[in-house]
Amino acid sequence: MWIPNSQLSMQKDIHVLLEQFWLTKNQSDIFLYLYTYGQSPASQVAKAVGGERTNVYKAIKKMCHKWIVSEITKKGIKYFFIANKKIFTHTLEEEQRQLKTKTELLGQLESELDELEKESYDRKPGIVFFDSVSWVEQMYQDMYYNIKEHNYKAIKIFASNTLANKTGKWVSLYSSDFFTKLKDDKISTELYLGNGIMMLESIVKSYDSDILPNLPADNSTIQAFVFGDFVYIAIFREIPFGIKIQNPEFAQMMHFLLKKVVVGEEI
Repeated sequence: MWIPNSQLSMQKDIHVLLEQFWLTKNQSDIFLYLYTYGQSPASQVAKAVGGERTNVYKAIKKMCHKWIVSEITKKGIKYFFIANKKIFTHTLEEEQRQLKTKTELLGQLESELDELEKESYDRKPGIVFFDSVSWVEQMYQDMYYNIKEHNYKAIKIFASNTLANKTGKWVSLYSSDFFTKLKDDKISTELYLGNGIMMLESIVKSYDSDILPNLPADNSTIQAFVFGDFVYIAIFREIPFGIKIQNPEFAQMMHFLLKKVVVGEEI
C-alpha cells in the first residue's frame, strides 16, 4: 500500500486535518496520493491506496462533486488530479457563500412549511394510538394537557354502562386524578350514559361529575371524550387501548350526535 513521503506521525496529523475538511480516512489517502503524484486513473489510485477499484472510484467522484478533485479525459480514460493547494480555500468560500444564501432563505422556507402544515392538517386528521395500560393512562394526561392548553371550559363524555360492563374495574384505575382536576378547574362535564343489560338500550344525560371516576372500565367498555377539535376513544379490554383524533370536522360531528341522540330522562 502506498504511503506518503512523510513521517507516520505527520501522516496521522494531516489525516486529522483533512477530516475537518469533509474527507474520510479513505478520501484522505486518495487526496494525498493525487496531490503527491498528480494525474492518475482510478485503477492506479486504487492500487496505490489498497482499495477496491469501484469503491475508490465512487469516493473520487464524491470528491469531484465537492470540487476538491478535478478530472480530465485522455483517449477515453478519466484521469483525476488536485488542481491546486488552495482548493480548500475555494471550497470553504463556496460553502460560506451557500450558507449565507441558505440563511437568507431560511425564514421563507419555514414560512412555506408552516403553510404546508396547515394545508396538510386541513386534509387529514391527526391520529394517535394508545395500545397498553400505561399508554391509556398517558391518554388521560394528554387529554388534560389539551383541555388546559386550549382553555376549554366544557367536555362531553359518552360511556357504555351496561351490567355486562360492570365486572370490577373502574375508570379511576386508568385515569389517575384526571376527573378530580376537571372538577377543581371547574371544567363542566356532560356525561352521556349508554345503559342496558347485555347491550346498549338507552342513553341518559347527567352533569353529576362524582359518577365519572366510577364508570365501568372492563369487558369491552367504550368511552368517548369530545372537546373542541379533539375526540378521544377508549376501549377497555384485557389490554385496553385508546385513539386520539384531532380533526375539526370529525369532532363537530361527534358534538352534533351527542346533542341529538339522547333518549331518556336527565339524571
